[in-house]
Amino acid sequence: MPSTSPYPSKSFPKVQQPLTLTPQFGALSFASPERDSREADISLQSVGTARSEWLPELLRQSLPYLHDASKRVAETHYPHGIQNRREGPVGNYLQEYGVTGLRGTYALAAAQLATYADRDTVDEIEVPPNQQTDRFGTVLRTLTRIGFGRDPFNSTINDIEDGPAALVALREATPVVYLYLDSASWTENRRRLRVDALETIACLKRGYDVRLVASADIERSIRTRHPDWCDEHLTQNGPVQGLQDSRVATDDKDPAPPRVDPELWETVVELPPGKRFELLATIPQTKDQRRTVESIKSDSSLQMSPGTVDRYYRELEECGLVTVLEPSGSNEVFVTSDGNAAQQLLTEDYDLQHPTQTDLTDSLTHPPQSHTSKVCGGDGRTASLVGQSFEETLRATEGGLTGPKPRQLPLPDCWLDESSQFSRLSMNQLADGVTLVDEPIRAFDDGRVAYFGTRDSESHVIVQWGGALATAVRSAVTLLSDLAFNTALTRENLDDLLSGPNALDELRRCLQVGWVKSTTYSTLRRELQKHARSLLGELAPSKGNPEVWGRTMRQAHGLLTSATALFDAAGYDVTLHVRIPDTNQLSRDDLRYREFIQFVQNTVPKNYQYRGHSASRFLLETDGDKLKYRYSDIVDPDDLLAHPTANWVVVGPGATEFRDDVEKALEATPIREQVADGTELGIEIPVEVATTNNISSLRSVIESSLDRVDSRLRGDLDLDSVVRLCMYAHMDPDHGSLPAPADVSEMMLAADALTSRDERIGMGALVRGVGHVDPERIYPWLPPSARSIMAALFRSDEPVQRKEILEEADVSLSSYERHRSTLDELGLLTDVGEYRYEATVPGEWTSLVGDGEEYTAVDGSLQQYRLVASVEDSLYVGSHLTEEPHTVRINGAE
Repeated sequence: MPSTSPYPSKSFPKVQQPLTLTPQFGALSFASPERDSREADISLQSVGTARSEWLPELLRQSLPYLHDASKRVAETHYPHGIQNRREGPVGNYLQEYGVTGLRGTYALAAAQLATYADRDTVDEIEVPPNQQTDRFGTVLRTLTRIGFGRDPFNSTINDIEDGPAALVALREATPVVYLYLDSASWTENRRRLRVDALETIACLKRGYDVRLVASADIERSIRTRHPDWCDEHLTQNGPVQGLQDSRVATDDKDPAPPRVDPELWETVVELPPGKRFELLATIPQTKDQRRTVESIKSDSSLQMSPGTVDRYYRELEECGLVTVLEPSGSNEVFVTSDGNAAQQLLTEDYDLQHPTQTDLTDSLTHPPQSHTSKVCGGDGRTASLVGQSFEETLRATEGGLTGPKPRQLPLPDCWLDESSQFSRLSMNQLADGVTLVDEPIRAFDDGRVAYFGTRDSESHVIVQWGGALATAVRSAVTLLSDLAFNTALTRENLDDLLSGPNALDELRRCLQVGWVKSTTYSTLRRELQKHARSLLGELAPSKGNPEVWGRTMRQAHGLLTSATALFDAAGYDVTLHVRIPDTNQLSRDDLRYREFIQFVQNTVPKNYQYRGHSASRFLLETDGDKLKYRYSDIVDPDDLLAHPTANWVVVGPGATEFRDDVEKALEATPIREQVADGTELGIEIPVEVATTNNISSLRSVIESSLDRVDSRLRGDLDLDSVVRLCMYAHMDPDHGSLPAPADVSEMMLAADALTSRDERIGMGALVRGVGHVDPERIYPWLPPSARSIMAALFRSDEPVQRKEILEEADVSLSSYERHRSTLDELGLLTDVGEYRYEATVPGEWTSLVGDGEEYTAVDGSLQQYRLVASVEDSLYVGSHLTEEPHTVRINGAE
């Protein structure tokens, strides 16, 4: 897009003066509807989930505060110039202070606001429409219309945090903003819109004190449906209004003397337990003992990634427990007086303990044994986990598909419970769009089989690639099966969609559900399933007949789009896992590979919605009849981003190598001519493409797994120790492929299940966790029977006799004897005597020293050396490289 920017193109030299101003970070909390809001600097009514309806007005009302902040920086660092209406290097100083939104352009616009606008009249300025191209009009639009993608920078909500929020933080006083949430919007709109709105609000807390005013039902809904957001962003995460405080009061007969400020206790008790307190404990208590943020990030004893450290110390700072001196350039951090007091409330295990809890006397009686719910013996460890791994269970349960009847998730006979199975599946999805996973998988005996399951707000479909048409049809059929209607697309979940006065028009013209003639639930279900069955019947006739194939493919796309739109309306996020067991066969055949790439190009963008409408109708559709049969006047120039109704996870050996071709195909997605030439205003379909099997994703999965089970690693372990364990146990040195996130998640879930609740996860539990992953994924460079033997050894918490190994691994005696000697030579097992063996911790081969040249004559030691070299090389490269999803913008917005 050609730019008409009024900002100077020259760049000033790097600022020389020290940065002396300290940003005033904001806050985010719920406020009672009865609370007096006269203290508010900005107050907005009827705030819905569409930020385009309220954010521009908030930023317009923020102009005086944006002016204050930029003027303060100007008067501090360039007073002579600003008095003479010269902006000079003010924009550069603002960028140094962190105002980096719109690639620094936001800072330049703010500098011009401070230079040419008067504080007394700035709150009366009206932001001109887009058609007005004068210099100051462009400045005002830059400052107030940000975060919608409708600008040369394709701005996102991240630009809101790094633009206006970062700028306002430089003001001496933090503006107080009251947002009155609209009950209807926050109740009726879909989860994706709520998530986007909440993330937008969270960005504002960098510089604003945001108070959310909502009814008790809406506040409870947000806390229940979005607990992670509340834990991460609310700076005062207290109980829901209207509920009683559940904490036990102290004994009135013998009150303990107050030892802690009540307000401080209320602050720290609402912080999520765990790593935040551990981080707080490591920060020095005096200014003479300051630590830098970088030294904390490199502290291996914390077991936290740099990103986690950044997030947690900011939260502690927002609570007033620590202070960070950023202008010094070294980011020195030390505790405040409140932080010092909070450190005294921490136990040795970094749990929170009120001083009165240490004053309990022997006069207090124990609860009667008959009233306790459980009595644990021994050390509380689980001796074993009953059942097979997820992949083993998948292979055992798959069979022929009889009509549109997929098999149900969670899988029976799997050691993972229902919640853990869905967590394992979710770990493979790293992008809102397409995630490519390098994972060795077996082909189903019957490729027609499919799986479906739903839990909370997630729905998962597992299908095997059988060509573009078969995959599209089976995916749609699975999403419209009896199982799906009985668990997700229920009458209750679709009632709001089907009961409105214009329900039929909304179904047919908005959601692209064109096969229905009535809005009754039974008719909708019957008609969609009838069409699904007819498409199944077209699979055989379409082979070798291009005309039938093309017609059926178009219908399959339409039905799949309708299905995912219904799930989105019902409040479910759909993930389709497409398994390609033989990627070599696919990529060797140019015709088949082109069909797969075109499937991604033509299918993924169609499963997006824009403001409750099928996104493809506004950007990709060329059928004149379909274009006429739509609402065409709903495109908002200030909010052009569509959101996905389905995410795709492509799984197979070497699937990550498809990334470049997938991205190129999506970038080449054809846009309707009227949109491309500017005749019609288009929207934007942002498709993220990500690959797994890298060090950053492994670390993220390990951290996410620990957070999910609310557990931590033992003190002698750090994050990289677990990464190394995973790589040694699951990496193939012949191909250099790293473990898949799902396998790492399964190992971590097993380790937690094998650890008692009052202990941290140690190496013993992690090694046993390796044994509960699919045996085919353990030391993949070994023969299959040898892998089964190692899995049996890993699963056991004590040395195993030969007879037990034969039974557990299901191998013959001759096979066992042959592989045992090989495993012994490799140093993978240890003979403890009397024909009893135990697994060696992966990577701990005591004989492996030197540079490896002396081992060329010994196959076992050479294999060890190759594995060590592969692991260490990958760790070295991974520690210097963070792989993030790449967003392909199918864009008609320009």
